[in-house]
Amino acid sequence: MADEKTKLVERKLLVMELNVDSAYQRLVVKGQVATIVNGYNEAAFGRLLVGQRADGSKWTVDGQQRLEAARRMGFKHVQCLVFESQGRQHEAKLFVMYNKDRTGIKPIDVFKAALEAREPEAVLITALVGEEGFEINRKGGGGGPHMLACVTTLYNVLKRGGADHPRPLRCVGHLD
Repeated sequence: MADEKTKLVERKLLVMELNVDSAYQRLVVKGQVATIVNGYNEAAFGRLLVGQRADGSKWTVDGQQRLEAARRMGFKHVQCLVFESQGRQHEAKLFVMYNKDRTGIKPIDVFKAALEAREPEAVLITALVGEEGFEINRKGGGGGPHMLACVTTLYNVLKRGGADHPRPLRCVGHLD
């Protein structure tokens, strides 16, 4: 997603030579880094976007949290998409382009993917909802009298009371 003049080259770079420019970067989010470390998956880790400046220094434009996780996990190298940086202003422009229009993944989209991956909580929620004569509206929103889209609430009820809670979906308040 670089601008049309920015050519990207895939390279494996040394973690120790990657910098973060605090002039335009966010702060490290310890919880996000811990989540990456604790649930590390190589395919999900992806590639960092790195600008190589004229002096040869390398600056992380996208992937700062993943870079910090890589450091904490003791990685020597990470996969990167590298572009020839024209300097801090160029990197900051790309940082904005990468981040300003990103949309967060919605809970219903996480649920759909978790169900497709056959993750136990998602499968259980689907079964419990079905036992009550309802189904999850996978498009989001209410969708009708027997459709639910409150997956965050359902996950929370499951975590608090578990599947053994008597009539766990009554806790949602939609089914009384």
